[in-house]
Amino acid sequence: MNSNELYQLWDEFLESWPVQRVEAMTLEEYTKAGDPDSFMNWVEFRTKPLATISGTSSFIFGIYSRKDQTAKSNTKNNIYEDQYAWRVAYGRTKESAFQHVKTQILAVIKAIQNNDLHKIEEIDLIKTVKWKIAFLYQDRNNL
Repeated sequence: MNSNELYQLWDEFLESWPVQRVEAMTLEEYTKAGDPDSFMNWVEFRTKPLATISGTSSFIFGIYSRKDQTAKSNTKNNIYEDQYAWRVAYGRTKESAFQHVKTQILAVIKAIQNNDLHKIEEIDLIKTVKWKIAFLYQDRNNL
């Protein structure tokens, strides 16, 4: 992709996921297996030409919708339900895990909008995910 196409893709992301939508985002909007418009899908796949973070476990997103709903046993670090799986550190229920993740995403967005890069390091999300989100919501006039 040339630079104009990359900026157009970036614009499409921001039009689909403005901060106000992230603030009101539901678990199903955040992650739904097979939904190309979910927040996770946009961050991991649709904006891949801007910066790639794919190739690892979906647990990098804290909670995810399971495409393969085969029964799995919980581990010390991860909880599996039919539809969702999430990191134990983020909560004992899918609702609490999602709320934690959403709060952290909003903290990343606020920090990048305030140009507080040190604050982003302190936020409780996987490094690649939080920095990809920071990249996507940065002030493009200061590039």
